[in-house]
Amino acid sequence: MTSNKAATARFRDDVIDYLRRHGHPEAARRPEPKEPTPADRLALPAGSIVLDAPWTILVRNERTMDLSGALTSAAKAAAHDGHQLYGCIQHRRGRSVEDAYVTMPLRVWSAWTNGVIAQAAANAPSSVPCPATPPATAALIRASVAPPHS
Repeated sequence: MTSNKAATARFRDDVIDYLRRHGHPEAARRPEPKEPTPADRLALPAGSIVLDAPWTILVRNERTMDLSGALTSAAKAAAHDGHQLYGCIQHRRGRSVEDAYVTMPLRVWSAWTNGVIAQAAANAPSSVPCPATPPATAALIRASVAPPHS
């Protein structure tokens, strides 16, 4: 394994550990058989990280961030997986895993946040709409679905 692949694999594992500690216990590596057949490759998820949610997540650890290239790869992987929601978690040099960037197209972000807001509205007056949602974010979500003050 090249040093870049090894660094990316370590970063991916760190991201999985972070996700598991922050509300995604199902987060796992994509299965990688030792000698996959073409049929195996078609059946396996294309993302770097597998979640129970219908997301395709790629992980990148590159010297120079390539947002366009990362999202093109994520879109292709999502099409393979049959998902409409996709993104790329990108390592930031000299920063911790929690400071990594998550990039996605605006239409994906909009679809995702509409789902989060709908969940918050359905759960109102819940104190936190989703176990993985930090309290400050939950407050912003509740404020976004609250009726305006008269």
